[in-house]
Amino acid sequence: MGVSTVGNGSFGGQIDISTMALNENPYGVIEYSNGSFNTSKRSVGFGSGLIKNKLAFDGRISHIKSNGYIDRASSDLKSYYFSSQYNNEKTLIELISFGGIEETYQAWYGVPISYLNSKKLRTFNPYTYQNQIDYYEQIHHQAHIHHSFNNNFKISSTFHYTHGEGYYENLDNGDYSDGVEIGNYVDAFSYMINLEDKADIVNRKWLDNDYYGFIMKTDYQNENFSNISGLSLNKYDGNHFGKIISINDDNYNKVNQFEYNVIPSSDYYRNLGNKIFGNVYSRSTLNLGALSLCADLQLQKINYKIKGTTDSQIEFNNQYFDNEWDYTFFNPKFGLTYIKNANHKIFGSFSVGNSAPNRFDLINNPNPKAERLYNTEIQYLFKSNRFLISTGLYYMDYRNQLVLTGELNDVGATIRTNVDKSYRLGLEVISKINFDPIMWSFNLNMSDNKIDSFNEYVDNWNTGEQEVTEHEKTTIAFSPNLIASSSINWEIFKNKYMSWNLNFDSKYVSRQFLDNTNNVDRELPGYSAHDLSLSVNLKNEKTKELKVKFHVKNLFNSLYSSFGWTYPFISSEDYIDFSDPYLVIEDDDDEIYNGTQVYNQTGVYPQATRNYMLGIELNF
Repeated sequence: MGVSTVGNGSFGGQIDISTMALNENPYGVIEYSNGSFNTSKRSVGFGSGLIKNKLAFDGRISHIKSNGYIDRASSDLKSYYFSSQYNNEKTLIELISFGGIEETYQAWYGVPISYLNSKKLRTFNPYTYQNQIDYYEQIHHQAHIHHSFNNNFKISSTFHYTHGEGYYENLDNGDYSDGVEIGNYVDAFSYMINLEDKADIVNRKWLDNDYYGFIMKTDYQNENFSNISGLSLNKYDGNHFGKIISINDDNYNKVNQFEYNVIPSSDYYRNLGNKIFGNVYSRSTLNLGALSLCADLQLQKINYKIKGTTDSQIEFNNQYFDNEWDYTFFNPKFGLTYIKNANHKIFGSFSVGNSAPNRFDLINNPNPKAERLYNTEIQYLFKSNRFLISTGLYYMDYRNQLVLTGELNDVGATIRTNVDKSYRLGLEVISKINFDPIMWSFNLNMSDNKIDSFNEYVDNWNTGEQEVTEHEKTTIAFSPNLIASSSINWEIFKNKYMSWNLNFDSKYVSRQFLDNTNNVDRELPGYSAHDLSLSVNLKNEKTKELKVKFHVKNLFNSLYSSFGWTYPFISSEDYIDFSDPYLVIEDDDDEIYNGTQVYNQTGVYPQATRNYMLGIELNF
């Protein structure tokens, strides 16, 4: 569980991202890479170095473009970064601005699982409308102020503002490509329409959002005691709305007789979501010789407001919300570390974390409970000049974890439902061996991830209702029991002017289930994958450096997928389209469904077969 000093505590993991470090000397860097699927990466960076030992400026612009592995799944990303810094003996002031624009063709629906092992079929994309894209732009502005009063006490503060806006465009022509009922867009029309008329409609679902706030942190340290305390207050405003772009356009076939020549300018839904959240925390560490004690206490407050209409309907009436939710959490963490000498370290901790439901939970599920996690960890570390190994045991005891059960709300949207008890119990091993000039790193995670009991809801196409099935001791979705990775780095040659490095990376992930039912007809097969890279660095005495890098991803051409989705249902054969490539006919060998024939539709996201990237980097 993440610590409070870098933000709100997280469940399971935390990433702390640091922007570019100060380079005291002027520099420039040019990078260019080209590879499979017409992929290219280009960037130019610069830095002024320290000017009169006080000022520094850094910047970078980048462009990444690719046709993508999946059919038509192209991407085009542009970004920039700029920072200015003022530094004296006591105070550091840094202004940062970075952002970018992305446009990607949609491949969200995935590939039928039956296509996964076919090199010809696994790039299938069901979307064919030429502008079925996701477009988004975002810009970040940050101001950081750090002041050191003395060697023991420092204070930092940050003001930040982020603006983002974008949309995804979608052709809506009904489930059978015979047009969608106009009534689904009734709020956009200012003139009389026949709600059951059908048309081919292109829509854009927009998000226009702002995120801003203030963060402050104090840092006190002496020989035997340290304390980091802070607070933050942030606000997020998200404006969600939908626009009709065209009706019965000539870019695709008209399959019905109804003509709508006037495109509405009004939104067909609009809602505003506000989130105000803040926290105060204090993390103290007391050193008692070889033993150190740590306490991390955090108080967190969250307020949600959602008002307006969504794109979900009941009989051509948009869902309307005007709701507010408040959450207050206390997240304590306690740790103990024993360091016998430079070679041995033992660590133990117990922590409590809470997580509020997200926006989709609040909209789709009327009364979701907050999740709570009791986390216990024990870790042992041994290191020497040539060898390091860290082994850790963890037990994550969840209360009211939000999981997908197949249950639908009254407008047919899937909802995450709280389950009373679930857990993750595991062993982690991190190791590193130095066989100079070869370095081998190996990581392993073995875990048992279970839900005590929950009710599964399966759509019955014959009755229009949902059938309920009770499950006990099932594996949490997307939770493989075994994950292993290996990295071998060989420093082939090195002198003052040149170095050659070869790196071979491997990973293995065991099978995982696409839902929480332990159903083998809804599982993602285990896989292994291997990458190889070669880098050559050339230097001269004037600090110029040329790097050449060659990467081979998925060296042995494994046909695998790392993620997917599944939708189970009950139906008589009369309602089944057996030509649907996403269709899976399930076997109820354990008679969980009492002999009832259950089907599912399953999509997966195949990872690219063997692919290459060659890049050069010039530093000067």
